[in-house]
Amino acid sequence: MRRYFFTVLAVTAFLMVSGSASGSILNFDAVTGADVIFNGSGDTFTFRPETGGPDFRISTVIGQTDPDTDGLTGNIQGTFTIGSISASGPSQTAPVTGTGTFSILDEAGILFSAELQWVDIVTVGTGGTINLNGVANLSGISYSGLNSDLLQFIPAGTGTSVITFQFIPGKSLAQLTADGATNSTSYSGTVVPAAVPLPSTLILLGSGLAGVVAFRRRAKRSDSR
Repeated sequence: MRRYFFTVLAVTAFLMVSGSASGSILNFDAVTGADVIFNGSGDTFTFRPETGGPDFRISTVIGQTDPDTDGLTGNIQGTFTIGSISASGPSQTAPVTGTGTFSILDEAGILFSAELQWVDIVTVGTGGTINLNGVANLSGISYSGLNSDLLQFIPAGTGTSVITFQFIPGKSLAQLTADGATNSTSYSGTVVPAAVPLPSTLILLGSGLAGVVAFRRRAKRSDSR
């Protein structure tokens, strides 16, 4: 069975409330061969890179006419645990624990690195969002390079990353955490420094996962490898 992932670029909502704020919004996509994998036996998820390569690539940069990060690649490392699930209609939500690393390699080979803690995860219908409400979840930022898009995170001190994913047919959190279940899919995300405010309308990512700005359809491999 083939799965299709729709990349949701939640940039319109950001710009509606942050027009006066300086800073770039970095959108990224999983590279071909990379995915997020849910292990039901441990109620965990991890990000699996392509063989010997990165997890994601910066696809678009909002707020810069000549972005420095467009096309750069990065990795998401760590094992994250899904907590107790609560349901409201078709929506299932759970807290996420665990600490990992979010990194981007700049054009000079210098690593941007931050401690990553996902806050929560939600599934609705065929879609899901990690860090639904856009809470700041990047800290301990380290970078010694000259890339202007990455340097904006240094004075901010913290940043926020949100990821969306989709399964067709849809899978709930209960299904993703079922004992013995293994499911994987592609994903896309957004990362911004703390200086760029996040709107409350970011919740649309979890409730709609459609029509925020644009969709891009990508064929993916079967549920497990």
